[in-house]
Amino acid sequence: MTMGTHKIALPAVLLLFFVVSPTAAGEADWQMWSGVFARDIRPESAFDYSVEYQVRLKEDMSALKVHYFELNALYKAGHGVTAYSGYRFSIRPDRNEQRLFAGLFYRHALRKEGKEPENRRLVLTHQVMVQRDLNAKYNDVLLDSSTFRYAMYFEKRVSHHWVPTLIVGGIYTWNSEFTGVDLLRAAAGVRYIRNNGDRIQMLFVREKSMAMEPNRHANIIWLRYEVMF
Repeated sequence: MTMGTHKIALPAVLLLFFVVSPTAAGEADWQMWSGVFARDIRPESAFDYSVEYQVRLKEDMSALKVHYFELNALYKAGHGVTAYSGYRFSIRPDRNEQRLFAGLFYRHALRKEGKEPENRRLVLTHQVMVQRDLNAKYNDVLLDSSTFRYAMYFEKRVSHHWVPTLIVGGIYTWNSEFTGVDLLRAAAGVRYIRNNGDRIQMLFVREKSMAMEPNRHANIIWLRYEVMF
């Protein structure tokens, strides 16, 4: 990506952040996402593995929305490309769901004039993913559903510990009841990197759902502790 391109992309991220603002459609549901993520990093191998447990609360953080376990295998292809695939088992108050998924990350530092250190440059990551959800729900109908996801992550390390982050993305869903853009999501926050390499992610997320959960707007506080070993 050229410098001119990212000058357009960054304002686009901020614009979408306000487009998905719940204030445009009345009161929003405040939610809390929190969890622990652990990744086994193997410098001598092309493969890494990760596991995550997350709890999501809804209705102004007063009720359980879902909690899940996720397993992931990652292949470091080089040149900033990482392929991954995994499995998620979700427990909801009224049912259990399963998810199979696979995707790609492409990460690269945007070039900038001057002598800025490599590890302090603005980094852009593209993510694409396809998933198959088993026992999903649409209009109280249980069904299997497929989804394509795309997201952009902007990160810039400003000190030894702090990495501000912007994220924007969307979801396209197709199943027997619905086909189309289902969700828009934008987030801003920071990652704190501890001296031992572990990370604490703190994000504020705005989310707009159009189909699988019709006309739902949410403000989300997302906290995640990331263990690297």
